[in-house]
Amino acid sequence: GKILSVYPVKMTELSFYGGVETVTGSCFLLETGGLRILVDCGMFQGDERWEKLNHAPFDFDPSAIDYLILTHGHLDHTGRVPLLVKRGFRGSIICTPGTYDIAKVVLMDSARLQEEDYEHWRKILLRRGEKPVPPLYTTLDALDAIRLFNKTPRYNEPLRLNNRVTITFKDAGHILGASSVLLDIKGEGRIIFSGDIGNRNKPIIRDPWMPDGADTVIMETTYADRTHRGFEESVEELKEVINTVCRRGGNVLIPAFAVERAQDLLFVLRGLIKRQEIPTCKVYLDSPMGISVTDIMRRHPDCFDEETAGLIQRGEDPFTFPGLEVTREPEDSKKINFVKSHAIVIAGSGMCTGGRIKHHLKHNIWRKECAVVF
Repeated sequence: GKILSVYPVKMTELSFYGGVETVTGSCFLLETGGLRILVDCGMFQGDERWEKLNHAPFDFDPSAIDYLILTHGHLDHTGRVPLLVKRGFRGSIICTPGTYDIAKVVLMDSARLQEEDYEHWRKILLRRGEKPVPPLYTTLDALDAIRLFNKTPRYNEPLRLNNRVTITFKDAGHILGASSVLLDIKGEGRIIFSGDIGNRNKPIIRDPWMPDGADTVIMETTYADRTHRGFEESVEELKEVINTVCRRGGNVLIPAFAVERAQDLLFVLRGLIKRQEIPTCKVYLDSPMGISVTDIMRRHPDCFDEETAGLIQRGEDPFTFPGLEVTREPEDSKKINFVKSHAIVIAGSGMCTGGRIKHHLKHNIWRKECAVVF
């Protein structure tokens, strides 16, 4: 299960421990300027073959790492950080303020889910006489990791790691706080880790930074073989679906990831309602984590693009509008099942593999007047 390749860059050595042969589990080790720097420490996601790699020993000594740099807060870039700490890492974790806030929520949620999953399978396996696999890490492990997040430079704010290595975070346009990492190494040159890069002209956050040159670029290629359609085209399609379903007297279900996708939807729906392009309807954000991330977004207006920053300056909230209801408690989520028409429900998980969207699908998917929007 070892994924490793080494690429020499002058006196710098770059090793790949994840994000190879798969787009998850991002983890790169850069040895340069007398430092051992890890860039991302993500969880492998997908089928059982990849999931097993999360439990495998690291192919490097966690206690020998000086710095961990995080490009953004998604689980496939941060998900093994508590495990890294559990296995000996005691260095500094560096990321933008936005990534710090999102990573805290993501890691605590990940630990909770692993503990719940362990308890569920423990009872079943013990009845069979089998030994359950312990959780990858616990809530306490996640808290131990969060304590090591002690450097949070803002975008374009250089941070010297020693007299040879300086790092700078640049806008990646992916999610709040997401960064491309620029490393200037004295006598060696410039290395860029792209991180996950967002599309241009997305709502809320700024477009990705365009570098003017580098000696080495480590580039993500999640959608390298795909041409994305324009954002406005997607908004137009969403508008048509909502209008059609409202005329039919049904509900619109939107499975959405809690980080970024849910907030984009709120922003878009706010605009459609304000411009009266869709009828008055009830909108439910039925995702505790999505609600938390939306609150985090409000704390980081410095990351917003001109349009969203303009709303803030005029005293408007980009993520709320008449008819919006946030449902954090399970009891409030269940009440939505009694709403039979003119409702838009945003709930996790984005791939319908778990979360509250499953019970909304159960109550609506069989109804011809309803629609599910992915």
